[in-house]
Parts: sequence; structure tokens; C-alpha cells
Amino acid sequence: MIVNNISTSDFTLRGNLRSANYTASNYSFNADGTVLTLSYVSLPDDDYTLTLTAGSFRGFNFTDIYGNALDGEFSGTFPSGNGTAGGNFVIGFDLDLAIEPFTSVLTTRNPPGSLIYSGSLTSTIAFPGDVDSFTMNIDPDQTISVIVTPVTTGLQPRVELFSPAAASLGFATASAPGQMTGIQTLATTSGGTYRINVSGLAASQGRYTVEVILNAAFEQEGKIGGATNNTTTTAENINGSFVNLDTTQARPQRGAVLGTLETFARYTATAVPFEFTDISTTGATLLNCSSSSTATVNLPFAFNFYGTSYTTLYPSRNGLITFGSSNSSTFNDSLSSSPSQAAIAPFWDSLRLNNSTGDATVKFQVLGEVGSRQAILQWNKVATFFGSGGSNTLTFQAILSEGSNQIRFNYLDLEGDGLAGDDTSGATAGIKAANPTGGQFLEILHNGPSNTLVGTGKSTVIARSLPPADVYRFDLVAGQRVNLALTNTTVGNVDMQLIASDGTTVLANGLVGATNLNEAIQSYPISITGTYFARVSGDEGVTYSLVVTKDTLFDAEANNTLATAQDATNSKGALGFTSMVSGLYAISEGSAWGPATLYRLDPATGAILQTIGSTGRRDISDIDFHPHTGELYAIDNYLNQLIKINPFTAAVTVVGSTGGEDIEDISFRSDGTLFAWVDFGSSGFDDLATINLTTGAVTIIPSSISSAWSGLAFDGSDNLYLKARNTLKQVNPNNGAEISSVTLSKYPDEVLEFGPGNVLYTATHGFSTSTLQTINVATGVVTDIGTAAVDGIVGLAFTEFYFEDWYKVTLGTDESVVEVETRTAAGVSGQFVNNLNPKIQFFNSAGIDITPTVTILPDGRNEKFTATGLSSGQTYYVRVAAEGGSLGEYFVGIKPLRAPEITVAKDDGDWGFQLNGPGWSVQTGTGHQNDYRLHPVSAPSSATNVARWVMTSAGPTSEVFVSWVSRPMNATNATYKIYDGATLRGTVVVDQTRSPNDALLYGTTSAKSLGTFTFVTTQVRVELLTLGANGDLVADGVFSRPVSLVAATGSSTVEASRTNDQITRSPSQPSLTSAIGPTTQQAIQTPNTAHPAQVSARDLLFAALAKRPLPLTRVGRTISSTVWIDDLWRGDGDPDKQGQQVATKGLVPGRRRGS
Repeated sequence: MIVNNISTSDFTLRGNLRSANYTASNYSFNADGTVLTLSYVSLPDDDYTLTLTAGSFRGFNFTDIYGNALDGEFSGTFPSGNGTAGGNFVIGFDLDLAIEPFTSVLTTRNPPGSLIYSGSLTSTIAFPGDVDSFTMNIDPDQTISVIVTPVTTGLQPRVELFSPAAASLGFATASAPGQMTGIQTLATTSGGTYRINVSGLAASQGRYTVEVILNAAFEQEGKIGGATNNTTTTAENINGSFVNLDTTQARPQRGAVLGTLETFARYTATAVPFEFTDISTTGATLLNCSSSSTATVNLPFAFNFYGTSYTTLYPSRNGLITFGSSNSSTFNDSLSSSPSQAAIAPFWDSLRLNNSTGDATVKFQVLGEVGSRQAILQWNKVATFFGSGGSNTLTFQAILSEGSNQIRFNYLDLEGDGLAGDDTSGATAGIKAANPTGGQFLEILHNGPSNTLVGTGKSTVIARSLPPADVYRFDLVAGQRVNLALTNTTVGNVDMQLIASDGTTVLANGLVGATNLNEAIQSYPISITGTYFARVSGDEGVTYSLVVTKDTLFDAEANNTLATAQDATNSKGALGFTSMVSGLYAISEGSAWGPATLYRLDPATGAILQTIGSTGRRDISDIDFHPHTGELYAIDNYLNQLIKINPFTAAVTVVGSTGGEDIEDISFRSDGTLFAWVDFGSSGFDDLATINLTTGAVTIIPSSISSAWSGLAFDGSDNLYLKARNTLKQVNPNNGAEISSVTLSKYPDEVLEFGPGNVLYTATHGFSTSTLQTINVATGVVTDIGTAAVDGIVGLAFTEFYFEDWYKVTLGTDESVVEVETRTAAGVSGQFVNNLNPKIQFFNSAGIDITPTVTILPDGRNEKFTATGLSSGQTYYVRVAAEGGSLGEYFVGIKPLRAPEITVAKDDGDWGFQLNGPGWSVQTGTGHQNDYRLHPVSAPSSATNVARWVMTSAGPTSEVFVSWVSRPMNATNATYKIYDGATLRGTVVVDQTRSPNDALLYGTTSAKSLGTFTFVTTQVRVELLTLGANGDLVADGVFSRPVSLVAATGSSTVEASRTNDQITRSPSQPSLTSAIGPTTQQAIQTPNTAHPAQVSARDLLFAALAKRPLPLTRVGRTISSTVWIDDLWRGDGDPDKQGQQVATKGLVPGRRRGS
């Protein structure tokens, strides 16, 4: 080949499924010019076509050394060609990676704290039989959902998920080519590398996107063929999305779903009482007999019609209003197909603007206050084309309402032909979308007689009806408290309700107020176990996330002070997010061509670091952060509103109306007062002002400064600066008077903001790019920093604000202890990163920090403390903050505990504790009195292999507690049986992987209440069963207290209490000898159940001792009751105790002495 003829334009590589062309990174020939090597870097998987362009004789492109054109046609075998010079060489091939990492980083989905993360990427099934495999490293105890959406309509996808052990966890297939498919909420029971396989059914191939969602279901309606969830009958089940929120104290649950309200726009027409706001003498004349047949009207507000916002209308004399362009058609067709534009037809007919009095006109006027204005178009005394004219005319109007976007038709007079009755036989009334599809029109009249909606003296309102609601179901248990948090993830309104298990009764409506949520239902008590429903409704097409928690709150901002603390009294804690907002934020103005967008910029270069999102607003004039709350405020000059913008999502919340003032710039003083510069308006003209943060009301501070393109900013010392044209002025904030000024070297726009180091920043207002600048306040020199691809920066705001969350808990009767513990979602390589290092503190109701000693948990960042000695009935506060600039999600467990007075206690080392069976071992170093007994799940188990505590009841009605040492491998179904002598009083199952969390005994031992029981005898027996346990069992202490103290037999009152194995008795306590008689009688009445015929004499002494405690010391040393029994009675003939291994408190474990 003539190698010098070849360039990169002579060969092309095209990815057919991605519709993309690729350029070789390098190409080269061998020494004799017979082999061409093309190099491509990082090609994605695809079906490729490589083309080598044939030259012409002695031309360029591919020719041999004699100039003959390449004979390139390729039939699959070499050499190529058909025998005739010329023809491109074309060959196809497939490129596929067998297994590749899921390279899309999973990011947090709103609301922060939801634990929902997602990411997506695009790939291809490049050839029939191709299987794409993606790997992800996933933490345990989460759920995975996967959605596959074909981009190529011929692809019928299949998706399958595999565990780290390569076991298939589930699969799903699309019902037809071009349809989506997905896997819902499969649990990650173990951590490791999970694999997602995507393939095409029936040899289909093509491009697709795969989305992975952690810890949330996805709404199947609109994605999976045939799925619907518009009623409680068809509600989508989201039980599989619930994951445990683990701390050692509690295991509340959290579930979630990501959904989208239907996008089909529906309108309804309703007859309403007749009204007519006559503007014939006050409105502006748009059309008359001497004008053209159409007019143009610019609205002072945006009117949303079939999902599109319009600010320009085109009314015609023929009773028709169109959007986008004018239409003068006199032929009233059906609105199902005509006109081509989006249109409102109050009375579309062939009409004339003439009558006998010469006042036939089309009028226009706007009435009402900002936010609820009405644009009125009135056809006044017009005649039908075939009517008699003269005084027989028609008068009607259409009213377009701001905010509600409702349309109202008022018909004053439709008797235009001089005959009896309304002249409607040749008219059309209603609305339609542009090029309507799927029924996007509403026709209330078409060439027919008048009706209930159209006729003289009638009024009709046409309003957009909300799309059908989405309904989800989940199970709740009596005694739980449920919390729901709803957040829109695109612009629009959403609402929710909690529905009872009957499917109809509304238990609670979502409440607004939280700044990070659209609506919340907090801590609703469940009284009946069953299936409950969440109904989500709102604007069409809005995407949302719904989070449901059981027995835990969801962080509802702003709860960042003690005064605004969220009430966690009836919850086990809170799921939340704490963060830091920092950096330089910028906002574009927004216009009819596009809404204002929020960015984060690099203050050193001006480059965009992050495009946060669209606000959905236009004509934003400035932004600034509140110095105390970290909230981002802004001015919407188009709607004359003070708004707040979420710095994480750009979502907008309206504060209130600014009353028609045109505000150029705003700035917060350090005390939280918001100042503004009013360019013009109803109250001010080139004046300073303050803005009420609750109502948006503007208070003018008159100023003598004349300004244009004004910027306003406080520096770090609360000096106020104003940019007025090409001058920088220092201004007195109290009276608006000028203090000093300096001329600027350049003429920047109306943007001012002081940043770190008291550097003053500004920016130019470009149409596609803007330049970030600084101003030297002493010299006025303006210096360019760099250019950002922002269409007109109109606001800058610096901040470094740490958000913190506060929760409060009011202690109930008998509660005097609070345990607090945090857990953080970790995240792994290639997924989300949650680097939160939480800090927890504890405050009393006076706001005094009373945080006890904090324990750092083994992961090095989570914390735990136990606050004791608290007062029942008092309110205490928990503060959760971030340390070291970290941010992320957390669960904080907040558990009030009782500290009851225990009167009877039996530890695993005390006499009266028995181990009836093999496999038990002594463990020391922790547990009540520093030891416990362990029965591994691998050890033998049987109905008779139990741990048994035998003790005297604390009273006729007693509450029984147990303690254990929580371990991850413990049983979650540890079963205790409580006996009154030989009578079973109750069976209680506990989760020994969790710490006991009902009470704190003796200031150190955490205990779980098994309940309150009535005892007829005085002997209590508690047994821990090995049979059926699904994990290790821990036998530690059993404790009891009387529900009400009762008098003992005789004249003396027994008030015994046990603290750390110390026994005290009142001075009047009877002697041991006097107590043996009745106690022995009771023991005989309730004999040993394993050996009914045998009663150990030693047991009789033990029973007596349990009834009447003994002195604490003997021979100068502290002893336990166990030693006293051994000293009093050396023999023991009970076969259950022969050779039994025990541990005596303070002694080395050994064998029991026989009889």
C-alpha cells in the first residue's frame, strides 16, 4: 500500500448498538506496507463495524503501490474483493467483557438518612447468547434491587443475582422485547462480592441500562408489565425491603420504596355557581372590528397546562386561545385532533367583532394578589358569523388562575342568533394538549345543544385531576410504633396517608413542617397486628421516596437545637443524617429558556465542582446561607417570593411573598437578620430593606444611594458593602447612608459575597459562561479568577455549616437510666462512602451537658454511654453531631431503662442454680457478678437439658427479670419458662443477640423483664431450654421484685434487698432456727419435680435461707449465702446434684461434696 495516502479519515469504527464512532488512538504499518495495525483504547462492549475506505485509481485512501484501488468487498473469507478494483472493506465483530466491576458509584437517594443508595450504567448484549456479568462488593444485612431497561426495543432482557458463594438468589425476565424487568429486594445475608448477570432472551440483543438499588424496593407499576398499585387491593408489598437497624439495645426496622406518580394528565369539568367578573370597561382591548383576528398576551405568571408552563397566550376572535403560536381558524373541529397547538376553547366558533353599538371586543385584565392572580379574557358582545348581529350578541369569558392552574368559563349570554335558546349548535368548548395522544383532551361541547356545562348563565371550572395514588402494603405488630417519611425527588407536590388493615380507614395524614421531608407521620401507635397501607398521591410524574420505620423515628429537620429537639420518647431511637455544607455555591438566574440551577464552584478556579440541580424557578436574584441554621435562602423575583433552596437537591420551599418588590441582592448579618437591596417596587426604590424570615414581608430602610445592578454583602465584621454601578460603597445598615466608596476597575454584575479570609467575590453575568472575580475592597481592583459554564451567575454564597440533630426523651415512672448508642452504615469500595464519625452528648432540661463516660465501640467511630441516676418524669436531650469534618447517615438508639429495687436474685453461681444436662461451660470476665454459663448450639440438647434457677418469690405478684451476655452467635429464640412451684405461669422467648434492655440492676447489670406473674406458692422456678434453640444460649442471672411489698408472717416486716451479692436485713429479722419450720413445710408441698419422692434436706435449708437471709460476715470475712449452707449442712443426697460442677462466688469452681 501507499502508506503516505492513509490518514485516520480512511478507516472508521462504529459501535452499532451504542450508535457511536471511535477514533483510533494510534495506527502503524509494517516495514513493507502490507500490514496495518489499528489501536483503540477502552472500547466498551458492543457490536462493531470496521470500514476501510477504498481509493480510486492513483487516488488517495487504500491503494496498492501502483495506485490501484483496494478491492475491498469481504464475504467472510480472504482475500477480499469481487475481482473489480474499488469497494470498501467492511467487517463486523463483537467485543464483550466476561466479568467486569459495576463501575457506577452508588450515591445517596433522598432523603439523606434513608439508607437508600443507587447507581446505574449502560451496556450491551452484543451478540446472541452474550451474558454480561457485573460484580459488586456488598455489606451484609442489606437488600438489593436490580432494574434492567432496554434501550434497544428488540432486546428482551433477563437478569439474575448471585451470592458471594455463586448461588443464584433470584432472577427475572421481561414479558416481551423492549420491556423492563427487575429483581426486588433480595437480602444480602452475608457480605462479599455479588454478581449480576444480564442476558437477552430468544437470542435478542441490544443496548440497556442496569440500575442497582440498595435498601429499597422499586415501584413495579410503569416498569413491570401488568403491575398496578392504585388501590389497597392491588397494593405493592414492600415487606422485603425492611432491614434491621442494629444496636446492642434494640433492633427496629426500616423499609423503603422508590416510586413515580403516573404522568398522564387528566382534567375534569365541573359545573359551579354562575359568576361573571365584567371587564368590558376596565380591561385592555386586544381585538376589535378593525384589528387582526389574533392577539398576543404576556402573562405576569406562569400557567401550567398539560405539564408545560406558559407565559404567553394567543387569543383569537373566534373564541379560541392557543399556546405556542396563534390560530385564526374559523372551523371548529373536534378537540381530539384540532387545532394542532395546545388550546383552550371557551366557545370556538366563527365569530365576528361587530354589532349595532360598535363595542364588540376581546378584552384582557389581570386581577388579584401575587400568588393567586387571575388572567381574564372576555369576548364582549361578539356575533356569530351566521347570526343576525345587531343586538343579538354573545358575551363569555375564560379565566386562568395563578397557582391552581384552573380554567373557568363564564357564559353571560350565548343567545346570539336572535332565536330562542343558546346558539351552540356550531361551537366547540373544552381544552386539549398539543398533538394529543392517549386522550389528552376534554371536550364539553361540540356542535350540540347547550348543556349543564355550557349555556347562558352557567359557569364551569376545568381543573387538573391528580393522577391515581400509589399504594404500598407492609406488616405491623401490635405495640409497634410506625413512622413514615415522604420526599419528592423531582419537582412537584406529594402527599401520603397511613391506612388501616381494613384498607379504607385513614389512620393518619402526612404532616408538613420538616425541611428535609415533604410530609411525615411520626410514631403512630399500632394496636392490632396486621397488614397496613401507605397511600402516596400528588402531582403527575413526580418521583419520590417513601421510608417506613418500625419503632424508630426518622430525622425531621430542623431539629438542630435543644429547643427544636425531636421527641423520641416512644421510640427506640432515630435514623438520621448529619453533615456539613461547605464551599462556594452559585445560582443561575433562570429565564423562559430554562429554570435557575444551583451549582458548587471551586473558588480558586471558578470551575463547576457539582451541578446540584434545577430549582424549577426563573428570575432568581440572589442566594445566601443563614449563619445559624445553615438554610439557603433566595429571592424569586418572578413570583415575588422569599424561598429556601435545599443545598443538597435544589428543591424549593416557599417562605412567603415579598409583596411585589424587585430585590437585587440579599445578605445575612451575623445575628441572622436578612438584608436586601430593593431596586424598585410598591414600597421602595433604590433602598435598603430587611426581610422577615417567617412571612417574607419586606421592611424598607430608605437610602439616598442611587444604584443599578446592585450587589449587597456583609463582611466578617458585619460591615455592609453595596456595589452600585461601577462603585463599591460601604453602607450603614441602620439607615442606608453611605460611609465610604471606591471606584471599581471593572464593571461586574449584581453579585457580591464575602468568602474565607474576608475576600470579596463577584461574577460577570454571561449568557453561556460566567467569570468568577474578586474585588479588593481598599483599591477597587477587580481580578478575574476563572470561567464557569454557568448561564448567568446571579448569586454567590459561601458557607461552612455543620448540621447536628437533637432528640428528647421524657422518662416514665420507674425509669432513671438512659442508654444511647450509635451505628453507621459503612459503605465499601466502589459503593457509597459514609465517613460519619458520630459524637453523642447528653443534656438535662436546663441545657447542661451531663454526658457520662463515653465508650468508643470496636469500629473506632461509633459511641455508647449509659446515663444513670436520672429523675423519673424529667426530659433529657441527646445531641448527635459529626466530628472531624465527617458526614453521613446514622442510627442512634435511645433507650430509657428502669432501675427497679430487686429483692430476690439468683446468679448462675448461686445455690439453687442447676444445670440439668451436658454441654454447659463456665465463662468468666463478664456477666452478672463477672461470669455466666454457655451452651453452644453444637452441644447436645433435649427437653430435660435446661438451666434452672430455683428461688423464693418476691411476693404474691412479682416481676421477673433475666440477664445474659449478648453475642452475635447467640440464639434469637432463647426460651424461658416461669413456674409457680410445679405450675407453668408463662413462656417467654427473647433474642440473646441483643443486650437485655428493660432495666439496669445494681447500676451495672442490664436485664430483660419476662413479665409480671402471680405466684400462689413461694417457690419460683425459671428454666432456660436448650431444645430448639437456633444459636448459643447464655444462662446468667434471674431477678425478681414484688409489684407491691407485702408483710411477712408474724409481727415483723421483712424488707430484704440484694445489691452485688450483698444481703441486708432489718434488726428485727427472726433467727434462722425460727424460720426453718414453715419453710420446710412449703418445700415439702412443692417437691423436686425431677425426683418427686426425694426432698433434699439441704434444699430445705436453702429454702429457709432464701426466706430469711443470714449475716454478712463470719470469722472476720465477707461471705455469701452459699458458704453458710455448706457450713450448716455438709450432706446432700439429692441425685440431681451428685457430682454436679458448680462455681461458688469467690471460690474456685469444683465438684460438689456428696452426702
